Amino acid sequence: MAFFKNLLHPLRAQDTSHLSDGEIQLLLRQYQWGSAYVGELPSYFFKIVDATEMRRELGHCDLRVGMHPEIAYSGHVGYRVYRPHRGNHYALKATRLLLHFAYELGLGECIITCNPDNAASRRTLEELGGRLVATVDVPADSACYRAGDRVKCQFLFATADYFDPVRHNPSVTAEVAIAHL
Repeated sequence: MAFFKNLLHPLRAQDTSHLSDGEIQLLLRQYQWGSAYVGELPSYFFKIVDATEMRRELGHCDLRVGMHPEIAYSGHVGYRVYRPHRGNHYALKATRLLLHFAYELGLGECIITCNPDNAASRRTLEELGGRLVATVDVPADSACYRAGDRVKCQFLFATADYFDPVRHNPSVTAEVAIAHL
């Protein structure tokens, strides 16, 4: 079923220039129509940069669009803030922007996972208002397992809670709203 949903998603990336909160900007680094890590789902890969000094890279993040069993372990969103920039809530701010974008792309809910021993990531997901729905063992056939993860905390987010009409880009929704019905 995920394969057919992927066919409805455009082969090209959607406009992401509106993904800024004034402090950080998400710059599209790559759009991959089918990422093997998450069951061939379309994925957006971003640089997290300082909105006032775009050459200053703070970290990176990504959004996986659609549903696949692997999402239970990898999540719809991934992020990493580089060590010198940690403690500034950049992961929280980037994830908030990604949840807004996910809503525009037609995802009603997003699963975001973290390792149970990653206190900073868990705090970020809790501060964002995610609901911890489960702590699960990662199956041996999962890409996350092959990457070394054995247990994941699963947080659920309603993307409508993060939609900001001021930031809304109508061209995104118009083209892909049907993609995830």
